[in-house]
Amino acid sequence: MKQQVLAIMFVLVAAAFLSQSLPAQEQKKGPQIEVKEATYDFGKVVAGAKLQHVFEVGNRGDAALDIQKVQTS
Repeated sequence: MKQQVLAIMFVLVAAAFLSQSLPAQEQKKGPQIEVKEATYDFGKVVAGAKLQHVFEVGNRGDAALDIQKVQTS
């Protein structure tokens, strides 16, 4: 009789544990580039002037971001 009660209790505890919803795993996003400003206008520029601007680039994803083949216009 004690074994049956223990077995039933074990089954109930196991069922209660398994019935709890497990947190869903978040899907991986991969690399996701984030650029605060994609273009910058220097306005009128004197020929031969040296210009410089910094573009802030970030990765909002969960994998390494590999930036290749950067070109200017």
